[in-house]
Amino acid sequence: MRHLSFFIAFFILTSIESQTLKPDSSFAETGKNLLPADSRLRIITDIEFDDDGNIFSIGFGERETEDSFFIYSSLGKIDDSGEFIESFGDDGIVINESPEGQQYAHASFTQSDGKILICGHTFNMYTYDLRSIILRYNKDGSLDKSFANNGIYIDQDLEFNSIYFISELPSGKILMTGDQWTTADRDPNFILQLNNDGSRNNDFGVNGLVIFEYPDTTKSIENYSSIVQSDNKIIMAGRIINEEDGSTDCLIMRFFEDGSLDENFADDGFFKLDISSYDELHHISLQQDGKILATGAAYEVDNNILTSPLIALRLQQNGAVDNSFGINGIYKFEEFPDRALVGYQIKEKSESEILISGSIYEGDDEADIFFVRLNENGKLDKSLGKEGIFTDDFDGYFDNLYGMKFDDEGRILVYGESIDFEGPSRGFIARYIPDLNLGVIDFEKLDASIFTYPNPVGSECTIQFSLAKEATISIELISSNGTLIKKIISGEKKSSGDHSQLINTDDLTSGMYILSIRSGEKMISTKIFKH
Repeated sequence: MRHLSFFIAFFILTSIESQTLKPDSSFAETGKNLLPADSRLRIITDIEFDDDGNIFSIGFGERETEDSFFIYSSLGKIDDSGEFIESFGDDGIVINESPEGQQYAHASFTQSDGKILICGHTFNMYTYDLRSIILRYNKDGSLDKSFANNGIYIDQDLEFNSIYFISELPSGKILMTGDQWTTADRDPNFILQLNNDGSRNNDFGVNGLVIFEYPDTTKSIENYSSIVQSDNKIIMAGRIINEEDGSTDCLIMRFFEDGSLDENFADDGFFKLDISSYDELHHISLQQDGKILATGAAYEVDNNILTSPLIALRLQQNGAVDNSFGINGIYKFEEFPDRALVGYQIKEKSESEILISGSIYEGDDEADIFFVRLNENGKLDKSLGKEGIFTDDFDGYFDNLYGMKFDDEGRILVYGESIDFEGPSRGFIARYIPDLNLGVIDFEKLDASIFTYPNPVGSECTIQFSLAKEATISIELISSNGTLIKKIISGEKKSSGDHSQLINTDDLTSGMYILSIRSGEKMISTKIFKH
């Protein structure tokens, strides 16, 4: 193989003019799968990926009889093109229904053996009893009969409780967190741990259960999001409720693996944040460096008008605010003073990119989904969408986003519920890819950019560019040490304007590479990374 001069690195461009998002048209034709009104998956609350790139969608559906209204949990299987796999269950969906009436699925987790855990709660329409439920499915959609009672665990000890988070520990134990509603006006959180067979882990807490009440007896706590650190410590986030006036504050707590409060975290185990009258955190996640990200909203009522400024924050691993993020560790999104944004997901997309998604509410009868992007210092990236915010609509009056995950190729999947007050709710799942206001390549100036997505790449990527004038070009893939790996295009004449080229990267090993567009002795290049 021939080698190129090291001067290539001088022309590598690492920035692009204006990167936004667009629905991925290779997914469900339009990038968005809005499920039919008669689907047995009316609301999608979580998703999981299998090893083949398929997507398990978790949620619930409903059916009516003459005298009853039943809600059941649903598990659907969607292929990479966004269509349900009809060989899975009944037209791609399996359901589980409680004889007492209502069963809600809130969250899921794929175990190391590929089995799928789903958690939530049941509600008995006749006794008004509400209890936590966990189901475990095999990969083919059948209940795993080796788990608990023929694949189903229903908690018999805690009354009026629900699970909102589930995970598998390295030991194989199953960990869950949730809320309990009591008659004492002081509601606690709980942590539940099961053995892999669905029995209670009696070595954890009291018979596998830890109930935690906030020390101030005038306050309740609610858990909206949890995560397990690499050292098996458990972080829980949500809000503190003042039972005297109903005001709320943001709350993050951390517990040891045995369920006891980690008093070395933040202020004696608690991070609290009071911004406005009604503050809450809806989601937390961990960066690669172990720092803690959180998002939610700070609600205020003025002249009977509810506003909800979006908030994001970052903590150090010990629970102290990270002052390198935003202003004193917090970003309040004051760029959108008149828009009611609620953050439901926050995740690190790369070392220099933090993505937040949620719903934007317009009055009492309209909501769309949104994305905003922060840099590593917690400052708004205004190149996304319009003035830093990208919004999308699923045709319902209320589009409620419930989750966001990234697949192996870095594509963004979101899911939730689109509410039409004139008909039933409809679940949605959508996939987004980067889009770009392209720079124009003028080989006489070498001052523009090319763009590849996804990046990091998986089995393939697309390179986008625009030519200022007609040119004969070559596109080359080069290793980080300057070795030519392959020519994608060799000496082809291209017209002025926009172009894109699909590139197969399946045979590349992990690492950094250079994609270059060459015209004669002139060249412009960009970096790509392979998983």
